[in-house]
Formats: sequence, structure tokens, C-alpha cells
Amino acid sequence: MARLEAVLLLGEHPQTSRKLAQLAGLTDGTRARTLVRALNAAYDAGGYAFRVEEVAGGFQLMSRKKFAPWLQRVQHVPVEVRLSGPAMET
Repeated sequence: MARLEAVLLLGEHPQTSRKLAQLAGLTDGTRARTLVRALNAAYDAGGYAFRVEEVAGGFQLMSRKKFAPWLQRVQHVPVEVRLSGPAMET
């Protein structure tokens, strides 16, 4: 579980369960998903500020949403930008 956590900690982009298994030296993607659930249970029980989220078909370690306003003050976190239709055409 520690190897999986280390891989998630360093990941800049979501990783599929198969890729997580490969990088953490696990048997398969099913084992990675099982360990992700165990990690999240531990994070929830411990009141951690982060958890593993499924994003874009993969998994990524992310801070909890309730900390977003505080994190934006601590370090500049880009605000999501929405483009208008004409701007997207350009």
C-alpha cells in the first residue's frame, strides 16, 4: 500500500489502475483499486486533507474541496477559466 501511495503522491496526472499496479509493483489493476479504497478509508478515518479521486479514467491524489479557498490563499492556484463560444472559435 505504501508503494501505491508513493506513486500517487508523485503523479502529476491521473493514472489508470493498470498503470498504478505496474508502477507500484502490484499484481494487477484490481489489486490497485482495492488498495485505493483502503487508502481512502484510512484517509477518511484519520481526517486527512486529501484523498484519492477517480479523474478522467484514472486515479490521482487530491486535496479535499473544503480546503480549496485556503489553498488558493496560500499558493496561487489557477482559477478555472471558461471561454465563450467566440473565444473558442478563435
